[in-house]
Amino acid sequence: VVSEDAVDSDAVKVFDRNGDGLVERADWSEPFGDLGKEGEAVKSYVFNRVDHLYDGDGKLNTTELGNGLTLMRTLTLGY
Repeated sequence: VVSEDAVDSDAVKVFDRNGDGLVERADWSEPFGDLGKEGEAVKSYVFNRVDHLYDGDGKLNTTELGNGLTLMRTLTLGY
């Protein structure tokens, strides 16, 4: 689990299009670009997984974002 302070404000800005400090589902996918044939499914899986582990509100706070980024790295790069 990644702590809330592990994600800096610049990382949040990459994903947070409306500036409210939260990452909405529509904002999550774009910064990763094209991840191949199963890329959209992986992005959707990760968003849902980390969102539902915490509050299931359909938005990622900084803790959820950090965990989502870690999970994306693991699933796409293998480490």
